[in-house]
Amino acid sequence: SPNSSNIDEEVAKLDLAVKYGADTLMDLSTGGGNLDEIRTAIIGASPIPIGTVPIYQALESVHGQIENLTAADFLHIIEKLVAKILSVALLVVIAVALFDLIYLLAIDIKSNDPAGFYNKSIIKLFGFFLNILIALELLDNITAYLKKNIVHVELVIVTALIAVSRKIIIFDFANKSSNDLIAISTGILALSVSYWFVKYKKPSTKQKEED
Repeated sequence: SPNSSNIDEEVAKLDLAVKYGADTLMDLSTGGGNLDEIRTAIIGASPIPIGTVPIYQALESVHGQIENLTAADFLHIIEKLVAKILSVALLVVIAVALFDLIYLLAIDIKSNDPAGFYNKSIIKLFGFFLNILIALELLDNITAYLKKNIVHVELVIVTALIAVSRKIIIFDFANKSSNDLIAISTGILALSVSYWFVKYKKPSTKQKEED
């Protein structure tokens, strides 16, 4: 509550609920601290499903003054919840992709091909490696948004650059035309120029202060 609330007390409540047979838990915290930190601690310590009420988080952002609550405040809380769900989904995707990569490596190592393992699937392996790298970059993007509530354009462009570059690495010259290669190369060039502008042409802190 706004009067008394801390992480240890909330986790202790969770432990009591689990001890006496609760099969799910609703976190109805309304303030008294950082709700994100409290909920993260509860979820991390909980062996049972946890539910929350987004409107309570929105109210905390306006210090409990419901008359100051706007649609934008509420939508911002929903965005954060969706970002957290996407983070969990990406972790699942990364785990599955990592399993696929390890499985493919194991199959190739056991191969009796006289030309040696990886002779036919090296490009496919690169594709799996880059898939995992792209997923990790996306996870970084979401994590950065959750921490600072801003979208890091540099990270977004780098992620897009890796994704498009992957197309070059696994490019199938037998079934693709030169136009496909030119299109991908143009995309990489455009993303590279965009990254250069964002990275090196943004106003410095001193310029912002002078403005």
